[in-house]
Amino acid sequence: MEGEELRQGKDRVQVHLLDRLDAIGMQRGKGMTVAKAEAMFERLQCFLAYMPSDVLDALAEVVERNAAGILRNTWPAEVTVTNWARNLMPAPPSESRLVRSYVQSVGEGALAEGHLTELYLYLKKFGRPPNDDGWRLIRERARDNAGRAARAKELGGEFELNWLAGYNRNAARVLELLHTREPKVMAE
Repeated sequence: MEGEELRQGKDRVQVHLLDRLDAIGMQRGKGMTVAKAEAMFERLQCFLAYMPSDVLDALAEVVERNAAGILRNTWPAEVTVTNWARNLMPAPPSESRLVRSYVQSVGEGALAEGHLTELYLYLKKFGRPPNDDGWRLIRERARDNAGRAARAKELGGEFELNWLAGYNRNAARVLELLHTREPKVMAE
């Protein structure tokens, strides 16, 4: 997200989250300087810019109901707010620095080994790079998905073909992130 789109997103965050909570008396925590609070609000604007107004309104309700401090009028920790935001509406994959950077870092190898799409799905689901167990799971899912794709083509049922179309959309998206021009998707 860049340029005008980012500016509009930051404006939405300002109006639907920050201004709304300021208007009802939300305060910065003890020990948080004005400069630190402003920096936190700037980071929140950038991080949450992808969210539409209605989701930001919902997030404002969550923050208000879970305010910190004795009087329950203090901003929770930034990480708490961003985690609530992810639970309400995960960032699009193109907006996730983790997904983009990790795919671009190890994606060619994962593509060559046949588990790039599963790596992408793992990163989206867990929000962290895979450890040894994660890589085992990714490889296992890739084998399972290859078999499922073959069965979907063989059976040709609506449910199976819908699953395959969704899988292929994910495969195309991760190849786009990798900047590969020739998508390798399973034939429908």
